[in-house]
Amino acid sequence: MSAYLGAAPLIQNKTYLDSAARIMDTEAQHSGTIRDRNIEFGLSTRNVDAKDVPPTTAHPFFVNSKGLSHPPKHF
Repeated sequence: MSAYLGAAPLIQNKTYLDSAARIMDTEAQHSGTIRDRNIEFGLSTRNVDAKDVPPTTAHPFFVNSKGLSHPPKHF
């Protein structure tokens, strides 16, 4: 999902941007469901990379103080 978030400013065509946003939304729903189930069933997960934050009861999603996803740093 971070690829779509990072690429969004680079997409000039509104049709492509709309499609990318819809794909990202679907992937976010999938990811959210998996994170919820991990918490519900008490499953612990490990970090995929240095930027990954596994879900916990206190912090089910990796968002900033405004509830927004963190954009990738490299864009």
